[in-house]
Amino acid sequence: MTPEKLLDALRALGYEVVYDPESHPDGPTEGDIPDLLGRLTAAIDAETTALVNPGDESIADFREGYIAALAGRVDFFRAMIVRTSVTSLMPDTEQMREVDGVTDFRDALQVAGGRLVATLSGEDL
Repeated sequence: MTPEKLLDALRALGYEVVYDPESHPDGPTEGDIPDLLGRLTAAIDAETTALVNPGDESIADFREGYIAALAGRVDFFRAMIVRTSVTSLMPDTEQMREVDGVTDFRDALQVAGGRLVATLSGEDL
C-alpha cells in the first residue's frame, strides 16, 4: 500500500486529493496513509450508499463480495471491529445531533463494538 496507489483509487472514484505544498512539498508520504485510507473509505461509503439498498438484492450481492474479499474468519472479525470503531466515532457535531436517532445509534454502536472486541479477546462480560 502506497500513497500513490491510494491517490489512484481516489481518482478512479472521481475524487482529487491535493495536499498543501508547504507541508507536503513531495506529495503525500507513508505517514499520510491513514488519512488517505479514511478518504478512500468515505468515498467508497458514498458510492455504496448510492448503489446498495438494504431492501433489495443489492445488499446480498454486496455482502457476498465483501466476505469474499476477506481472507478468512479472523480477517472478517478484525474488519468488523475496525468498521464498527470507525462508524461509532462519526463526528459529534450539532448538525449530527439534530438528526433523530443518530446519538442513540452511535452510542449503541460503541457498546456493541466494545462487546465484540471483549468477546474476541476472550474476556468474560
